Amino acid sequence: MKKTKTILFTMGVFVSIVLTVTYFAGGNLDDEISSYNGVDKAVIIDQLHKDIPSLYFQNKTQTLLENAGYQVDLFTTEDITVDFYKKLPTMNYKFIVFRTHSVALGTVENSASLLTGEIYNIESHIDEQLLGQLKKAVPVLPEYVKKVGWAALANQTYFTIGSKAVNEMMQGNFDKSIIILGGCDTLSGNNLADSFLKRGASVVIGWDGLISSRDNDRTILELLEKILSDGEDISDAVESTKENFVSSTQYSPTLKYFLNNDGASNDF
Repeated sequence: MKKTKTILFTMGVFVSIVLTVTYFAGGNLDDEISSYNGVDKAVIIDQLHKDIPSLYFQNKTQTLLENAGYQVDLFTTEDITVDFYKKLPTMNYKFIVFRTHSVALGTVENSASLLTGEIYNIESHIDEQLLGQLKKAVPVLPEYVKKVGWAALANQTYFTIGSKAVNEMMQGNFDKSIIILGGCDTLSGNNLADSFLKRGASVVIGWDGLISSRDNDRTILELLEKILSDGEDISDAVESTKENFVSSTQYSPTLKYFLNNDGASNDF
């Protein structure tokens, strides 16, 4: 098991979860792509790990997934590059949990963008930038700004991944994967969910507004327990989790999901 450092991540949204037992050096994705051995795989994509770490969330998610029979990988901040996102559908994950910053850029039609852990560079990924597949964003999460100060944000601009990137830049297809997008505004519009579904996901779950990392972690763990341990179907699990949700901040988002059968959203 390789362990990798994490890098400073990104912008004003909180949480995406993907559980994992394995850390690997960023950029060495080919080994992961070819590692499928017949056991269903799950992943925890924890972009918040460096600045808002939660080993409890990682360990609990890993345990729930492993007890459900999954082989689990974990990727943290600096692993989560543009190239990582490009190859994500080819990595054979059936259950994908994001713990991440995201941001609603532009109109509702543009929907949310997930922040990577890769610092923005105008000379990197030039073709993708020219084609409008990649955007950039700065972390403005209240806890983060309080920690580093506004002056530090000038050098903390990151590449982001939105629906256009999923549609045009990702390689391969998800194999009926369950995707949980734990982070602010991840389902504030339909486009990001629709793009994941068109690329083969069976269901996409996320938030339609701002959410604190604490509330996100607690709620996503409850949802995972209902799905993985209690065997509830997606609609029942989301509904009962929503009914139990009590915000600890001024933010009060709604947990939503989109299914692949007809593209209709379900929120409670």
